[in-house]
Amino acid sequence: MTAELECLKASAAGLEGELSSARDSKAKAEKEAAESRTKAEESQREAKALQEKAKKADDQAVDAKRKVKAAEEESARLAEENERLAEQLAAVVERPVAEGQESNGDANAAAGKGKKNGGIANGHEAVWEKKYQVAIKEKEKM
Repeated sequence: MTAELECLKASAAGLEGELSSARDSKAKAEKEAAESRTKAEESQREAKALQEKAKKADDQAVDAKRKVKAAEEESARLAEENERLAEQLAAVVERPVAEGQESNGDANAAAGKGKKNGGIANGHEAVWEKKYQVAIKEKEKM
């Protein structure tokens, strides 16, 4: 019986060693699992941050495209307005001399009539000349 007892004690000691080794392995595995969870959570946070950055970049791109489109529309509108103003200006500049005067371009007759009417004709021409100069400056800016 002592031999059996000794055998059982040796077996118990071996089992306790294996149990201790299993506990150490379990603790090591739990530590590795915790580290893996931490890394996974960190990776998820980084992925979420990258997704937010990508969404923000997409929103900025959409906003930039919207601004470009608005600028193109404004440019087209201004070009049409410029064309319309140029046509109006050309019509005014090419308008025949006031009624009763020959259309041969007699500047003295036009100047004389303007003086007789208190400078109305010259004043009118000066206004259109000023508008013409402003239109030319605006066109040069484009």
